[in-house]
Amino acid sequence: MKKALFILGFIVLFLTIANVVLAQQSGTKSNTVVVEVGNPPKDSSCPIPGAKLTCGTKDNPKGGCGHCNASYVSTWSYLADICKNEKSGLAYGLDVTGSSGTAADGTPALLPKANGKNVDWTFVEQEKGTSGFIQKYKGIDADSKSYWLQLHHTEYNSGVGNSTVGATAKSGDTGGKICCGESHVHVQLGTTDTNGVITWQDPTQYFCQTNAEETHYTLTPAAR
Repeated sequence: MKKALFILGFIVLFLTIANVVLAQQSGTKSNTVVVEVGNPPKDSSCPIPGAKLTCGTKDNPKGGCGHCNASYVSTWSYLADICKNEKSGLAYGLDVTGSSGTAADGTPALLPKANGKNVDWTFVEQEKGTSGFIQKYKGIDADSKSYWLQLHHTEYNSGVGNSTVGATAKSGDTGGKICCGESHVHVQLGTTDTNGVITWQDPTQYFCQTNAEETHYTLTPAAR
């Protein structure tokens, strides 16, 4: 009895395999599901082409530095109150410099893409910062997703249209020029809702993802 069951099982298995082979040869789809595993596309665009990242966000440090973490605040104690103010977005800042590890005054800071998509940017205002000026922009992509962008440590009136309110530009256009011996541009990115409320984001989740090499950062008060 056991021998008969064994033979019957073998025959069933043989017929099943034969049917699968026949289906494949005849072009008939089987129930087999093929799943391709991989990483989603990343956006290598960055405010400075070929950039190096010298200081990341509080929760995602770069080059040994994270804005508003304990080490950062102990080095720049005068920024402690700004770090405590979540609306400032300082804890979500990203410092970007040139491929050589520095960037001269006058180096253009480009308006970035977001997740690989072009963004239409509109200049909003210019504000005096702790060092140089902050160029502020609002943006929208083809999927109607809205953004807020700030470029710190830039020259006065170096924004789009000489920092003219309402001036428009595209991703890749100059959004400001580095100044004041800072050797980097400090970038802050947020998403905005229909009421214009900003939710700060980690910029490296949107750009500077593949070409931006991390550089060890020596904490000095001149590099905010």
